[in-house]
Amino acid sequence: MKKNKLIVSLLFCLSIISCSRTHTTIDSDTIPDAFIMNSSSTFKGYFYQGSDNEFHYFVSKWDFEKDTYFRLKKEDLNIDTPYEFETKEVRIDLVKTDKKLGSNEFYQLYIVE
Repeated sequence: MKKNKLIVSLLFCLSIISCSRTHTTIDSDTIPDAFIMNSSSTFKGYFYQGSDNEFHYFVSKWDFEKDTYFRLKKEDLNIDTPYEFETKEVRIDLVKTDKKLGSNEFYQLYIVE
């Protein structure tokens, strides 16, 4: 019985570790490529996940591919009204809407309702 509990505990720990997300830092050379127009039918969109003291966090989501988690240094993107990382998530796009999320020298990002 103890052996079964140990195996179940080990499997649980491994599932938590494998599900953890790592946000790749986008460096200043690749900032123009962080957000691109994507017309793939499997692309769900870009999502802003919030900010901490150093970074703004994002994810690009896909239907049948692995989601991509990345972050930009705060000085590389001006966000009009940032919120704390992991408190909520909003879909964003390069196409202009009534609600601007932020901008830099390469693009302007807008909140999709």
